[in-house]
Amino acid sequence: MKKLTLSALGFVIVYNILFFQTDNGIGTGLLFLILNLFYFLFKKSEANINFALVCSLLSTFFGFLMGFRANEIVGLINLLSAIFFSMCALYFYKSSLNFSFEIPKFFLMPAVAITSSIAGFLSLFSSENDSLEGREKGIYTAFIRGLLTALPVLLILLVLLTRADPIFNKLVANLFKDIWERLFISAIVFVGLIAFGTTLIHERLKEDDVTKLEAAHKAYELLIILGSITFLFAAFLIVQFNYFFSSSGERELQTLGITSLTYSEYVRKGFFELLAVSTIAIVCLLYIMKFLHKLPTPQKLWTQIFGVSLTVEIGLLLISAGQRIHLYQAAHGLTRARIFGFIFLIWLGFMLLIFLARIIQELKKEILFTSLIVPTLGVLFLINILNIDGLIATKYRPSVNGEVDYYYLVSLSSDANPSWESAVLDAKATLTKLEPSKDFSAEEYRQLYWARSTLERLNGTIQFLKDKYGDYSKIKITNDWDRKKITRFRKWQSFNLGEFQAYQIILENKDLYNEVSGLSQKANDFDFSRVSGVIRQTAPLDRATQPPLL
Repeated sequence: MKKLTLSALGFVIVYNILFFQTDNGIGTGLLFLILNLFYFLFKKSEANINFALVCSLLSTFFGFLMGFRANEIVGLINLLSAIFFSMCALYFYKSSLNFSFEIPKFFLMPAVAITSSIAGFLSLFSSENDSLEGREKGIYTAFIRGLLTALPVLLILLVLLTRADPIFNKLVANLFKDIWERLFISAIVFVGLIAFGTTLIHERLKEDDVTKLEAAHKAYELLIILGSITFLFAAFLIVQFNYFFSSSGERELQTLGITSLTYSEYVRKGFFELLAVSTIAIVCLLYIMKFLHKLPTPQKLWTQIFGVSLTVEIGLLLISAGQRIHLYQAAHGLTRARIFGFIFLIWLGFMLLIFLARIIQELKKEILFTSLIVPTLGVLFLINILNIDGLIATKYRPSVNGEVDYYYLVSLSSDANPSWESAVLDAKATLTKLEPSKDFSAEEYRQLYWARSTLERLNGTIQFLKDKYGDYSKIKITNDWDRKKITRFRKWQSFNLGEFQAYQIILENKDLYNEVSGLSQKANDFDFSRVSGVIRQTAPLDRATQPPLL
């Protein structure tokens, strides 16, 4: 226990020195690396060390990826992946049980690890823990007594010394200005580490042992689930077959019975719903496959037939979803949601192929586990390798009514910086075109609104990057919040490669980007002086619903 307490205190000290009030970046990977080293230090002697090390490496890897892409969604996925594999590593470090290679149990590992950590921490205060040797109890009693005695003495001396020297006073003031926040977070970190160190994995989920009678009964349950979903999907495919894989033009959709005005509405009403339906059906397949190869031969054959049919139908739904997004990008470019949805669609396609093989032929648990996890890790790596925001900014720019949606592009992360120059030039051209007009119409106000919004959003991003990566001497600090923000930004732990590359682009084309603030002010002046209150309140701003639908 002494070793655990001292290690936890050491971790808290390192956290306060290196990671307190820092943004996510490359330092996040270092934090997960130290955390996993802590796990390793307090592993069980009979731990599943190989699986634990793999999970630790994956956790650290995804942590370091936080400093690669500026895309917030990719960053969130990396952070969640790092946390997930970190908890899995804790489970393996603390468990001597053989891994069963079952997917549900694997995904439940973080929950088991957390609950076991809480139980282990609470056990420190239980009556069962009174068996500690008297010598060790004496050490802790002495430690607490010494701490309680030293604290008031240190506080008195500290107050006197700060009054004795102004330089020392300033140093102490800087150290203690966030003292309550530091103490609160440090206490949480310390308690969490003690809980992790005392984690006891001692329960094992029982293997499903299905008798012949239970298997026969289970077959009817599975056939009802499979049969009903299979017939529902079949009816859906038959009724909509005439346009299910349609490549009709946007105006021709109504001739097929589709009332959507644009591909955007068509895709919104179809693509994500089809993904959701396919996901639910795949979850049902997972449940069925758990019992499939334990069923009696006649029921097993029918279950396999329905299972294969349902898998093929889900595949057709996924192909249809892919067709819809292809139609959309050809006419209107793409957005983050649709690209992530398309990547998810590809992942579901891999899962379907594996499930199809599993339905036809029973696979070893190790093979099935590997077949499911490897494509999943591949997709997680893919979203980091691909510059998703960069693709949107260059190859798949979203457009409606023949206008590129520059406001959306500058609202993306710094990875979308290739679109910034065009956004500034487009807004500048819009303001030049509107300048002769003294009383803006509804259409002119719509153009002004989006040009101004684009400039304001981009100006905020430029200022953020200058604050984080720029020269201190050129940054205006007016209050304590500015000083605190700059200090947090400028720590190396917050470094992000995507943001830094965007900052370099700003430096290379500083003449253009220095205009953004002035152009934004000019747009605001137009808004206040040339737009009537009636126009401001009634002008339609949503370009996706206004004719012409190009």
